[in-house]
Amino acid sequence: MRKVIAIILGKIAKQVLKRRDGGSAYPGALAKKICPDILEVLIRPKLIVAVTATNGKTSTATIITNMLSQNGYTVGFNSSGTNTDNGVITLLIDSCNLKGQVVKDALVLEVDERHTKEVFKHLQPDYLIIGNITRDQAPRNGHLDVVMTAMKQALNDNMHLIVNGDDPLINKLTLNHKGKITYYGVSKNEASYVKARVTNLDIAYCPKCHARLEFKYFHYSNTGDYLCPNGDFKRPKIDYEATKINYRYKHFYINDQIKLPMQNDILFHIYNTMAAFTLSQLIGLKPEDVIASLKNLSFSIIRFEKLKLDNRPCTVLSCKNETPNSYDQSLLYIKRHREKKTVVMGFNRVCSRYTWSDLGWLWDADFEVLKDSNIDKIVCVGKFAYDVATRLIYAGINTDDIIICQTLDQAIKIIRKKTKGPIYAALNFDIVRQFATEVKEVTL
Repeated sequence: MRKVIAIILGKIAKQVLKRRDGGSAYPGALAKKICPDILEVLIRPKLIVAVTATNGKTSTATIITNMLSQNGYTVGFNSSGTNTDNGVITLLIDSCNLKGQVVKDALVLEVDERHTKEVFKHLQPDYLIIGNITRDQAPRNGHLDVVMTAMKQALNDNMHLIVNGDDPLINKLTLNHKGKITYYGVSKNEASYVKARVTNLDIAYCPKCHARLEFKYFHYSNTGDYLCPNGDFKRPKIDYEATKINYRYKHFYINDQIKLPMQNDILFHIYNTMAAFTLSQLIGLKPEDVIASLKNLSFSIIRFEKLKLDNRPCTVLSCKNETPNSYDQSLLYIKRHREKKTVVMGFNRVCSRYTWSDLGWLWDADFEVLKDSNIDKIVCVGKFAYDVATRLIYAGINTDDIIICQTLDQAIKIIRKKTKGPIYAALNFDIVRQFATEVKEVTL
């Protein structure tokens, strides 16, 4: 009886809050309060896929949901971005009937790394995709080992793991997994580099013998092709590898054989697509059907957008505050484009989860890559514009090349009048939509 009441009230709460455009975790919290074992008593569908990562969870889960939907599956997905246990419960309640039976063919669960332990304790996925693990939101997560410990406790040998073999932290996490593991990765390409750009790698030593790891190349941070000089630990044999990557024409191959389209020319997108493609092969989808779904893919959230300000190309890149690797990917993307250009950076709040403003992560991001003669000006915008500018000065960037604006409208006026070349805006989530909207409004 408690289960039925929890389902009914959860569904009502979901509909009420849906009209107010919010509250995606509350229905789950309400249902759990009424029926604490709600995750255990609901009847699961045939397929459950969970996606966890520091960066790229939502994009990967979106690609998978689109892929399954276009190949005949009915799919439930917590697309609102609430990826804690209460958000997952909300999804299940929304996807089940009053008997507690999930009426979808598949569930795609985006799960926060630290919440995997709570979710998987009661609801075990058939496939778990682990995309990457990096430092993230230190005031909330504490040390990286806290996240790693929570994830390790979440793993079960009955889960089929789909993991990014290029990330040594994930390889370390899954060393003792006795269940199935399928590896995906990305081959060396024009965005790779052979010398580490930062000295504070998240993992630098072999987890077995503690010898310093050697890297043949890096894609970003500590991700790339790595090995222990004593042979105790190395990049595993990759089952599905992105090869022949062509950023200009936006395509790459799987194991040199199957050509896949790219939505954009960002390295992270390749990793997200590789995770989805690997899953597709494990569940028996035809490559040509997967390719068709990728061509029809449309993201409902901004991660990457191409606009124009007057006649100047404007690329808007969403960055994730408190996550240095998110910024590094955007910075490396900007550097890879060699034309004379203008860069915009900034944010109005550090995080929406708490009130204090820790800016230590700014010193972990590789802002030194912006010390580049091809950059005309760097426009710092938002309430923390002076903090960003200070970090850029310590990175060795000339103060004459830095402009500080505390409002977006002021920044856009400055960009139009005092800067040159294509515009690359690397902005946090809290400001990126407003910037894109204002650019569209002022374009002649």
